[in-house]
Amino acid sequence: MKITFRYTLRDKLAFAAYHIPRTPMTVFISVGFLLFITFESIVPRVPKGKAIASQVFYVIFAETLVAVLIAGFWTLIILVSMLSSKDKALMSERTITLGDVCFISDTPFAHSE
Repeated sequence: MKITFRYTLRDKLAFAAYHIPRTPMTVFISVGFLLFITFESIVPRVPKGKAIASQVFYVIFAETLVAVLIAGFWTLIILVSMLSSKDKALMSERTITLGDVCFISDTPFAHSE
């Protein structure tokens, strides 16, 4: 049985959207940056002498804004990395042949059994 397929930009985007947020280093960097910005910029600037509700609203709004900026940064990094023209091997047509004891993968750039 032969299966022929080609990865698309949508496949790469789906792969990145699933795997990058689950990478421990990405989570560590994002949480570390969020905590740093929270305690260095947001908490010291909470308006003093105002109602508690306005202080809570300020912190929630600022944290949401920082979280959106972090998500936007990672989205931009993912999209810029997909613009590479060096992905010819990944984006080329692949043929997988399923045999009795093994399977064979063929691309214009590689052959593996």
